[in-house]
Amino acid sequence: MKRLIGFTALALVSAAFTGTAVGQLGGGPDPVQLDPSVDQLEILRCIGYGQVRLGLHNATTDHQYGDLFVEPTGPLASSRLQFSSYVPPGLDPNLPLRVTVPPDAAPGDYAVGYRLGAKAHASTPVKVVSDPAAQCVPSARMTATASSHAGADDASHAVDGDPSTIWRSVAQELPATITIDLGGVYDISELRYQPRFDGLLNGHINAYTIAVSTDGTTFTNVRTATWAASELQKVARLATPARGVRKLRVTVTGARNNLAAAAEFHPLGVPVDVPDASAGTLAVPNDLFAGRPVNATVTAGNWTNDPLPVDVSVDAPAGWKADPVRATLPPGVMTPVSVPLTPPAMPFPEPGVQGEVTLTGRVTPVGGGDSEGAPKATVWVKPDAPSFTYAYDAGTPSSVVIVGGASRLSPDDVWREGAVLGWVGTAPGSRDRGAGSDAMRRDHVFGTAATLRIAVPPGKHDVALLRGDPGAASGAMTVREGEQTLVSGAALPQRVFAWERFVLDGGSSGRTADLNFSGNWTLAGLVLGPRYETTVGGTVPATLSLALRAPASFGTFVAGREATYDTSTWVDVISTAGDATLSASSVRLRNGAFSLASPVEVSLSKSVWTAPVSNEEVTVGFRQRIGADEPLRTGSYSGAVTLTLATTDP
Repeated sequence: MKRLIGFTALALVSAAFTGTAVGQLGGGPDPVQLDPSVDQLEILRCIGYGQVRLGLHNATTDHQYGDLFVEPTGPLASSRLQFSSYVPPGLDPNLPLRVTVPPDAAPGDYAVGYRLGAKAHASTPVKVVSDPAAQCVPSARMTATASSHAGADDASHAVDGDPSTIWRSVAQELPATITIDLGGVYDISELRYQPRFDGLLNGHINAYTIAVSTDGTTFTNVRTATWAASELQKVARLATPARGVRKLRVTVTGARNNLAAAAEFHPLGVPVDVPDASAGTLAVPNDLFAGRPVNATVTAGNWTNDPLPVDVSVDAPAGWKADPVRATLPPGVMTPVSVPLTPPAMPFPEPGVQGEVTLTGRVTPVGGGDSEGAPKATVWVKPDAPSFTYAYDAGTPSSVVIVGGASRLSPDDVWREGAVLGWVGTAPGSRDRGAGSDAMRRDHVFGTAATLRIAVPPGKHDVALLRGDPGAASGAMTVREGEQTLVSGAALPQRVFAWERFVLDGGSSGRTADLNFSGNWTLAGLVLGPRYETTVGGTVPATLSLALRAPASFGTFVAGREATYDTSTWVDVISTAGDATLSASSVRLRNGAFSLASPVEVSLSKSVWTAPVSNEEVTVGFRQRIGADEPLRTGSYSGAVTLTLATTDP
């Protein structure tokens, strides 16, 4: 008996008979012949797979055994790279092999090579084709329903892009129908049908009618024909494309053993009302911590026939950091894309309600194009526990989820000397609302009266209590230390959470503080951190300032006529003093050696201030009276009025 080559599973069995290891180097014909079921494969890139059976024929009267190696080239991949085969005389096994290509593979000619043991055999040529005039309706966009299905083999398996799953109708119930929603509007030119490829022929469709619908309700027959019985992929081409199709229906009128089965249906056509890209889902980690980066995941779809560059982003409120990510999406599939996301920092929780935040995922084709979908995710940002002196997540003694970096606070945590905190006297109750909320909000302690003793380190410290309940409304909460009321919080609606904040002073050496809770309260969390107090300020120099807007002019004085002339201007007053008074001097207008008989009358719209003022506008009025017999000299009359801003309280 010869030594096995690359095969050991049959070593004990083969000891019972005489046999030969296949594929050994040397002269003479190979005792086992390899016979693929097809001479060549053509794989449409948007379908992405082709299938072949590898027949092994024992040409001798001896038992043959050994390894068959599969060697795909280029972008090709195969469902198996090695088969360990035993070929007895008179029994020719058929080995199923699926050959796949990625959706962004370059079209061209490739091959799948075979090697029996150490000996190479003829390969199967594989042509990868991308038809620019049409494209597959992407499996990720399609849904399907059927007139019946057997067991778990429902209609969705016929459009899931996985030829290893099948739709199977109930036996003995032909005709059977399957209706496919294309997820968009297409001009359909053909339908490809992949029969089941599991070695069973039951359900192979051989007679059918294809109908299409533009409104999803009324269907029109576009092709009635037959297919030959085999596992090979079948094609049904329409004489003329069906326009504006939203739904497609296949009615099976004839099939093997009177039931219908399909591994996949692949409609092909030209998109009419289909976006270039879409955003399907947005997933964000359940526990988000202030200032700590995470990765959100947007599922992005490319519904064109070629790789598509897109910008994937997450819309977030002001203060968040969410930079878009550029990615090239393969055609016809949904691809998860990670987008870095950082919530704003939270040095200490602010008092009041902390609401949930809605984030929105988006996918935008680079250079323009249509996109659909804006998936949303609702999140709640927690304080980053390691940044505080104490951080506690309140809940039940058996809560399995505790906020990262926080300690558990439950009814079992009674005060002990040397502890950080604990309950004194009767402990409260506790609840865990379970999944559906984040780790901090899902559980809490609750009661009507309880005392929590806390060890306060030296110095002043901020304390924040989180109250609320994801499953019911929360009652009012009052917290006192001795006679001092620290918290007085009103009732909260269901799933509304609020922080209550106060200060505890540990003095020079630290102390314990008894926090007395009353009301009908819930407590979900507690954080404590040092209170950093500092002074900030600036100095104001003593200032008394007047700024004249424009000079004043009476215009033309007319000799020999009694008249009163009025004009005005404005000044801006600035005073940093405790009080201020504005006054104006008197003046007679002069023209060389000549002067007017009456002085200029000056009026102020405001002249007294009892507090500082900045840039307050004051109107300064001027009036000149001239008599009918008053002599006037040719030329210009002028005079200077002095405005004075003074204070008695600089």
